[in-house]
Amino acid sequence: MLLVSAEALAKLLDRPKLQAWAKENLPTFVLIQDYEFSANYMELPELAQRLEQKGWANLSNDDQTILIVLELAKIDIKDFVQKGGTAEGRTMRSYDKRGASKYLSDQFSKLWRQKKVKFEIEIDGPTFNIMVTDEGMEMPVRLHRRSTGFRWHVSFAWKFTHASQGDYEGCILLLEEPGVHLHPEGQRDLLAVFERLSESNTILYTTHLASLLDPAYPERVRICEVEKHHAHVIEGVVSGQRAPMAVIEARLGLSGDQSGFLGNRQTLIVEGGDDLLVLSKLNGLMMASGKEHLSNRIHMWPAEGAFQDTHVRRLP
Repeated sequence: MLLVSAEALAKLLDRPKLQAWAKENLPTFVLIQDYEFSANYMELPELAQRLEQKGWANLSNDDQTILIVLELAKIDIKDFVQKGGTAEGRTMRSYDKRGASKYLSDQFSKLWRQKKVKFEIEIDGPTFNIMVTDEGMEMPVRLHRRSTGFRWHVSFAWKFTHASQGDYEGCILLLEEPGVHLHPEGQRDLLAVFERLSESNTILYTTHLASLLDPAYPERVRICEVEKHHAHVIEGVVSGQRAPMAVIEARLGLSGDQSGFLGNRQTLIVEGGDDLLVLSKLNGLMMASGKEHLSNRIHMWPAEGAFQDTHVRRLP
């Protein structure tokens, strides 16, 4: 075996070429941490002034989200504000507003599958508002009046779309505790969103929600443990600590929580946790390939196998 010291290896390497390769191949990480969005009205001239004076990094989350909305819709805020100063400009801005509304509605429909919604950008003088109309409803409602979970998903969808484009295209997206404001159906939609976005970006997220673990892909799970004040990562779904296993067991139906038996569901009893993992994996593969798979209404419940007593005779 040939051993080369670090000093000798450094002399053999072409430092400029090494630095150029590292710069070209170094992954870009984007942390998306804050998804809260009040969706209240916004005065566009004041927003443009804050952007110019403070810069992007020092703006509030609401300010950044509105600017992301405008950027996704291909609207320059300075141009948008200037157009409001003349009758002709306001007419042109009306066309821009309609095009932006359609674009935002189309983008959101790719990430939200529960029901169809339509977004409308409304501008009264300098005041910017976002309206939402549900399919089958005639009356639009201000986004500000919608639920926290819905506003969370709106902010998340637009920020994620923005983060995966432009300078961040192909980047590694980092999320901290996504989906905490969503109900179980919304959390299941969120998993589907991650699956689609993973085609163009690597996604890493932390969670304590059992519903945000996909049993079809246990190989994706990493458990973070802290032992003697030191953190380490375990690959797989088995931990020696109770807290992470409580989340895993709840997702697999191995805990005392029997909520899966309630509601409009059908229960499929399988023999043990091993069978549950295998069937979940197969079902996930079938679903991903567009083939027939188990309905979401079916709840798989693991049970122990039947005990065989050699002293018991079988009835004829």
